[in-house]
Amino acid sequence: MSLVADGIHVRLAERAVLSGISLDCRVGRITGVIGPNGAGKTTLIRALAGLVPVVEGNIMLDGARLADLPPALRGLRLAYLPQNRLVHWPLSVRHVVALGRLPHRFVGTTQAASREEEIVDRALEAMKVAHLAERPASELSGGELARVLFARAVAQEASIILADEPTAGLDPAHALALFDVLERMATEGRTVVLALHDLSLAARFCHEVVLLAGGRVVAAGSPAETMTEEALATVFGVRMAVGEVGGVPAIVPLPPLPGRLLPRDSAP
Repeated sequence: MSLVADGIHVRLAERAVLSGISLDCRVGRITGVIGPNGAGKTTLIRALAGLVPVVEGNIMLDGARLADLPPALRGLRLAYLPQNRLVHWPLSVRHVVALGRLPHRFVGTTQAASREEEIVDRALEAMKVAHLAERPASELSGGELARVLFARAVAQEASIILADEPTAGLDPAHALALFDVLERMATEGRTVVLALHDLSLAARFCHEVVLLAGGRVVAAGSPAETMTEEALATVFGVRMAVGEVGGVPAIVPLPPLPGRLLPRDSAP
């Protein structure tokens, strides 16, 4: 299922946040959105999920305008994982993950109870949280809760995964395990779009990278095309060493040049 943004503009509180953004998020690919704080990454992910209105341009989901689709149908096709991870009620982990099946009830695509349980069990296993299934989600650590909420997105079985900083709070082992799941989803024909601060993870796992600054696309393409030392230094305001460690892409910030200031934040 394709997801395309065609020249979208977003305003929040009368302020331009995204200006003329065009993306073609391809099936079977992981698209990473990177940029400094305030570049508009979160707003872009929310716009692609249909949670922020677009004042100009269109977001197309499989050829149909996203804004024209009923919320229930959006929920069936799009799985959204926000950066803020909150659970206000002491639901068990299993019940939280099972909430990912709600869109299927709204459109009448639920399956037999045993099959629904199997889907939830697979999602718990995929994110390595099956041992937490009966624990109240309100008692989890930040990293555990991050994995549980992603398991909820896995259980949703949506064609498109939109995640804002999905590795925030995860230790290196669980961050890599998460990308194993994302790669498998892409291989199975899903469309994956992520906002990321970890540039090394973006260079290592993303097929396409979109570099934002000031609510605009500065560069887009493969990691090698987009994440050059010059482009990263210009956008982030610090020098970057781009190379490999043990055959794995690595990007390391270097001390700033004398008199160089951090880029001014320009969007939420």
